[in-house]
Amino acid sequence: MMKGQIYEDMGKVAQAREAYGTGVKAVPPSVPLWLLYSRLEERSGNVVKARSVLDRARQAVPKSPELWCELIRVERRAGNLAQAKNLMATALRQMPKSGLLWSERIWHLEPRTQRKPLSLEAIKQVDNDPGLFVAVARIFWGERKLERAQSWFEKALVLDADAGDSWAWYYRFLMQHGTDEKRADVVAKCVSNDPRHGEHWQAIAKDPRNARKSVEEVLKLVAASLQN
Repeated sequence: MMKGQIYEDMGKVAQAREAYGTGVKAVPPSVPLWLLYSRLEERSGNVVKARSVLDRARQAVPKSPELWCELIRVERRAGNLAQAKNLMATALRQMPKSGLLWSERIWHLEPRTQRKPLSLEAIKQVDNDPGLFVAVARIFWGERKLERAQSWFEKALVLDADAGDSWAWYYRFLMQHGTDEKRADVVAKCVSNDPRHGEHWQAIAKDPRNARKSVEEVLKLVAASLQN
């Protein structure tokens, strides 16, 4: 996996493609490898190949919310919103308790006016999920209901302190609406918990360029990369 990323950083697309292709043959259940492979193709302008990679990935790991979500995003980014919605409907039938899929639907596939009703529906469907709690927090943040937003961010962290994305979203929120003292407290708690998981967190923490960065540095990089 790292070999392919290094080749990508060097601009050697063909070698990166070969490294990822070899990797997924050797370790078919590796979802992160499939995602890197697909994103390489999409960034290269080859949406058809990105779809093909993700189709193969879903054969290897049929019920991976991450792979389904990535395919939905590929279609959305290509402007195929109807297809993205169809795929989401299929994915949620197969994995109705995926907070990742519900969050993607809430934020990217439905009108803004539907976000709150959908979040209530999602909470009924999904067992406690930090990603979904963060999605709810972001809805309240957008409505300027800051105390409620903060409460949901903190619920997400109580539920799973290993979810780096939750820490990053909360820190980003506090950069706008928190005190220096509160931000410092969140940084200290994040460092103490040393989170290892999360879509955005892993993408930055596992980037070879960030191999020597501290937890605090990764937290701030992830927070800066998020799009509210």
